Amino acid sequence: MTTAIGFDLGDTLLRYEGVPQSWSPRYREAIAAAAESSGRWPGELETGRALAVLERYNTRLAPRVEEVCEREIFGEVTAALGFPAGDSRMVADAFFSFYRRQVTAYPETIATLRHLERLGVEVGVLTDVPYGMERTRVEADLAAAGIDGLVSVLLTSVEVGARKPAPVGFARLASDLGVEIGDLIYVGNEAKDIEGATGAGARSVLIDRENLQPDWGAWARIERLDEIVGLLSRPCD
Repeated sequence: MTTAIGFDLGDTLLRYEGVPQSWSPRYREAIAAAAESSGRWPGELETGRALAVLERYNTRLAPRVEEVCEREIFGEVTAALGFPAGDSRMVADAFFSFYRRQVTAYPETIATLRHLERLGVEVGVLTDVPYGMERTRVEADLAAAGIDGLVSVLLTSVEVGARKPAPVGFARLASDLGVEIGDLIYVGNEAKDIEGATGAGARSVLIDRENLQPDWGAWARIERLDEIVGLLSRPCD
């Protein structure tokens, strides 16, 4: 029986209420939130420069494999706004807080993770973070969703240094969970999750809640997380 499962995070284990996959439509509101926190009000020119920086680091608009850390990205955003360099942490805090107001686990997430724990299955998370988001913010999201104590390994794209579908993150996740890559099941909702896990040699599982059935080459497809338990004894094809 499989002894380790890895999961994507957003739209797999938890969801950000009211937040689209691409954050760009609400950039101006997020910048306004940062301005309000700082008490500094950028002009249209400065706002436009900041928008350009954010668009450049938006992986939905400009996909990349190499990861960039939050400190670097928001250092550039802060400079573009004309704010003092020392304000970059505050700008990042306000920006991320704007998009992460309500974080909830899917209805079956906690019960599924607890069931896996009872079965002795190690659980890990490998997640690409938006705009180089720091690990502490991801940990806060896990806690807000009530699943922080149910994950034994957490890896972010910043720690790995690369975004999915790069194989390095999946290989490290398997290693940290104590299994060979071929014995790792990885569950995700996007093409990069499936293609990356499959390419690395793991068994990829598509969580397809809307029953869209995309052909991304997944080893298995489920519509609810609790269906993963039925795959634990399935032999590798």
